[in-house]
Amino acid sequence: MHLQSIKGMEVSFIGRVYKKKVLVPFTEKVSLGRQCESLAAEYLLKRKWRLVARNVRLRLGEIDLIVEDPESGQRWLVEVRGRRQGIRKASVWLSRAKIKRLKKLAEIMRLRTQRVHRILFLEVEMLETSSGSVRIKEFEIDGEA
Repeated sequence: MHLQSIKGMEVSFIGRVYKKKVLVPFTEKVSLGRQCESLAAEYLLKRKWRLVARNVRLRLGEIDLIVEDPESGQRWLVEVRGRRQGIRKASVWLSRAKIKRLKKLAEIMRLRTQRVHRILFLEVEMLETSSGSVRIKEFEIDGEA
């Protein structure tokens, strides 16, 4: 990506997949988003991370997931973006403004909890396979706001 504060990694994950439709109504987009958040949470739980909270609403915005790595004790704010295979990359939505907002949310959480929260962006791609595969790309966001 064009931003230097992002490091990426790609993994594959097995999960449930929606059937492809040409036009996606708003309610289905919301449903797809919720499903992608659930798959992201399941993926992180399989890594033995602990789910602390989901859909935390603050005045500045919403945090999709808050998880904790039990080995290091590190807390993570997780932003999840989902898409179907063949539709533009979800990482396109990771703009400078979005990164700045995520960093501000992390700062708010640090002040509220007295703990540093790192930021993880997960791009969940629903693959058109019979096994229900999902491709998850991880982007760690670091640096100053």
